Amino acid sequence: MKSPLVFWLGVVIFVASLLAGIFRSLVRYHAIPGVGVEYISELRMAFQDQGYQPTLPWMQTAVQIDMDNDTTARELLLAARQAGDVATTVFTLERLVRLRPEDAQVRTELVSGLLTQGRVIEALAHGEVAQRLDPNAPVVYTNLGAAYLGLDLKTEAAAAYRKSLRLDPTNESARHALEFPLRGY
Repeated sequence: MKSPLVFWLGVVIFVASLLAGIFRSLVRYHAIPGVGVEYISELRMAFQDQGYQPTLPWMQTAVQIDMDNDTTARELLLAARQAGDVATTVFTLERLVRLRPEDAQVRTELVSGLLTQGRVIEALAHGEVAQRLDPNAPVVYTNLGAAYLGLDLKTEAAAAYRKSLRLDPTNESARHALEFPLRGY
């Protein structure tokens, strides 16, 4: 017959493994905000080692539960870009702009996404803010030019593209826009 010590040791091990399983499930389904962030990063790294990417619905769930976490939003942004999901990319960039309103790079990326979705007026508004935040970034002016062109404001578009070319003479997008759709402006 087994001793009581062995019996109770078995009970303790059983309860500990049960609690560990419950904790893993809570982290996996992000019922513990903040803890899921490390899980997401570790899982994404493991997936990349195997050549897989986490699914977008799973990442979207993580962002909805851990709404104010910059790292979680960045993870979703990466997964959305890799999957070519423009809607999720724009959604995540909008969230990042709310988290970091003074980040010109995030705003500039958002402008590109909004233009891709045809949301030109919103793109123009974010582009003007990005211009105030980083007036020396050529891509800001290229995006502004595209937004102005989308609203058929050719004079403003030409001025934005020219400014982009002054900042970066190798900018082919700006050069192409000035040569073809904006010839004469």
